[in-house]
Amino acid sequence: VPVDQIRFFLADHKYVVMRTCEHEYLIEEPLKSLDGEFSEQFTRIHRNALVSNHHITGLEKTNAGQHLIVLDGVDEKLEISRRHLSTVKKKVKELVTYR
Repeated sequence: VPVDQIRFFLADHKYVVMRTCEHEYLIEEPLKSLDGEFSEQFTRIHRNALVSNHHITGLEKTNAGQHLIVLDGVDEKLEISRRHLSTVKKKVKELVTYR
């Protein structure tokens, strides 16, 4: 799968789900390794999730106060942890300004 088609990596117990617009793949590569390998192209938003910088379209805040990241091409909105929120907000601002 070409990296530019990947929307996110989501850790799920022993496996990591790799999501594109059309498919989900289970891979055995640890999220930590993927983070190191793709640190320029992906941003960690939670201890269990990396998202593609290229496909971020915005942030949403739920009524319960949770922050979610919105990616083009997929319906899923992933939760951003409080620990990563300030970094993600800066990254989104940079990406939106750059585009």
